[in-house]
Amino acid sequence: MDLGREDAIRLKAYEIWENEGRPDGRAEEHWVQASREIEFHDELSETAADAIGTVGPEADLAEEFPARPRRRTQGQG
Repeated sequence: MDLGREDAIRLKAYEIWENEGRPDGRAEEHWVQASREIEFHDELSETAADAIGTVGPEADLAEEFPARPRRRTQGQG
């Protein structure tokens, strides 16, 4: 486990512990919960980044979203 991830889990576990009133004997449970939450957040971030990456300024949207033809108004030939 890289140090950055371990630190993030440690901080999250501490936050959970404080929010639950600082109970004794639940450090492992808090660590597992924090680890799961961090993993979920990471996966969600990757999914969002992938979705954003599919549509960018370099994407050729003209093919995917062609312009709608203009309607002719009365008097146009």
